[in-house]
Amino acid sequence: MGFSSYIPSLLILPWMGASPMSQDTVALRSCSVDHFVKESIQIFWRATQAVIAMDGTNKKESENVDDGKRGSVTWKLNITSAMITLDTNIQTVAGLEKVIEELSVNVRARPTTIRTPRYFQLDEYRMPGFLHSIASALYLSSAFPLPKADIFRQYNSVQLMNQCVQAFILCDGAVFLTASQLKADAETILSNLSASREHPIETLLVLSICTMMIRHVMAHNRGHAAVAAGLMYAYYAHARMLLQDLFDVHDVRVIQSLMILSVYPHGHGAMIAPSRTSSSYLAMAIRMAFAMDLHRLDAEREEDSETKEMLRRMMWILFCADYFAEWNTSGAPGLISVTDWQVDFPRPLPGEQVSRRVEFLTQYCRVVMIRKLHLFHSAYQITMTSPKALESSMDEVLFKMYMNTPSPFRIKTDLSATNTVTKENADALVLKILYSDTLIYTYVPFLPDRYLETLDEERAARLALVTEIYDHVNQSATHNTIPDYASFVKGPSQTEIENTTRTNMELRTTMGIVITASDLTLTLELLCQVDPFGCHHSPIYGALITSHVYHMVEVNSSDRDIVLLCRINLVRTMYILQQASKMFAGSIFIYLNRILRQWINFPMDQPTDNLQRMAEQLTQSLRERAKMQFQDTQGLSLSNDDNDGLEIVKVECA
Repeated sequence: MGFSSYIPSLLILPWMGASPMSQDTVALRSCSVDHFVKESIQIFWRATQAVIAMDGTNKKESENVDDGKRGSVTWKLNITSAMITLDTNIQTVAGLEKVIEELSVNVRARPTTIRTPRYFQLDEYRMPGFLHSIASALYLSSAFPLPKADIFRQYNSVQLMNQCVQAFILCDGAVFLTASQLKADAETILSNLSASREHPIETLLVLSICTMMIRHVMAHNRGHAAVAAGLMYAYYAHARMLLQDLFDVHDVRVIQSLMILSVYPHGHGAMIAPSRTSSSYLAMAIRMAFAMDLHRLDAEREEDSETKEMLRRMMWILFCADYFAEWNTSGAPGLISVTDWQVDFPRPLPGEQVSRRVEFLTQYCRVVMIRKLHLFHSAYQITMTSPKALESSMDEVLFKMYMNTPSPFRIKTDLSATNTVTKENADALVLKILYSDTLIYTYVPFLPDRYLETLDEERAARLALVTEIYDHVNQSATHNTIPDYASFVKGPSQTEIENTTRTNMELRTTMGIVITASDLTLTLELLCQVDPFGCHHSPIYGALITSHVYHMVEVNSSDRDIVLLCRINLVRTMYILQQASKMFAGSIFIYLNRILRQWINFPMDQPTDNLQRMAEQLTQSLRERAKMQFQDTQGLSLSNDDNDGLEIVKVECA
């Protein structure tokens, strides 16, 4: 029996866009977060059952996947025109409660009660060498030179602050603030010399926005980068002074200000980006939001309002920021617990001009939630345990289902896109970057140990370079601490994770990670083309990730095509840096420029379009080889025709 007998049941979940209605309608429909989480886990659970059924895996695994403490419960709901019957193997009251719980999930949403299955344990997916390499480089992002005060006093600060607020609304979308109210507050603050005394909270919010946006505004105005850095620090220092009297005032605008200040010294593109780093302001914002019980915003089903929707968006930005900041600090998936999270996904308001931006945020948050549950890692792991799952490329099926890109954000990234992509596609490209980053971190733990050991062996030289650059650039009295390597080393070593799987699946994993990284490189090139001012994203973090992937694979792989592709793409990464140097020059840029010159082992005399064509040919060749190696002899049917015998309750999100 093949996967076609099992997996079609995964395709009828409404939020996955598999109902008879159009993909657009389903994908962007509002859905409660606890329903989303439970259905996401159910998809993985059913995929696991398919592997067990086909490969005869020890049935004890299914018990671990379900709860780890209670026994395995199976049930089947038979629906006919005359009656409904339930076939089940329950023998205890606990088993009956489990069946009722699973049935209720498919009837109505309720407050989240999540138990973590065995497959989702983070310690199984540790990759300390890779994580520490990225975290060490991100440490440099806090270092930048400050000009003397008199270099920027000549600028009209009121005019620039107005431009910062306007840029925040236009470039970022200001999705968690009411634009009309923000404009009114800014006008009041900037026209009143005593505003900081009479309206301290409003002043704090405006200064926070200016801190985040001034460098972007100066870039649009072709202003001097040193002046922008000086103004940014001036706004930041003023905001910190106001915070001394407001940090314990439980006000939503204070949380918003802390959240914005937490990206300092970066711009608005770093708010929920995978490059996010830890910040005391972010921790304060989360603590204050939880103290105000905002993490239970949708615990009670009350009528929606614009105010509630703005809070919903703010909380999800905090959720994503917490995930990435903690991931880049210790390799943990954030401090916010899914069990305590009762905030539904953002939704556009009627007639809202930034509705596409809200839809983008919703899709982004869904992927982050699935990452937080380790479902991508777990999907790849169970695929590696089953020859038939490998034949059917079950991991790719699950990845596509979990990504589930809504139609407005689907974009084909190949060489043809270089002539068709426009700035209107920038948000779709940013989603592609998130997808690629997600898959790269999915593949890395399954690489053979020697790949990651390459980065471990280079750690001393890497830290010396990071320290040298930081001390040269940073002129402030305070110094951050380079992330400790020990904070990333928790749980079992990589050799304890299915050694046989690592040995047998090396080629598949290296193909997967290099093809994904190559797709990411092309996406970064397209984004630099359509968004040269960085209104949506900075290419530096993506270049940091891909360069480390290419380096460790190129050093360790014995496959000639893979090695050549890595060498070509390292040159493309250098070209991306050179193209972005005017807008994103900084400490990480200096670091990447130095290490790439050490790692590149390919002539740098080829133009970008030639390199793109060579990379595309190699990538296509690797894809064909992967299909031949793991050819599906059973076939994996995804059509609704296979659903005739399907017996499961379908649920529509409210």
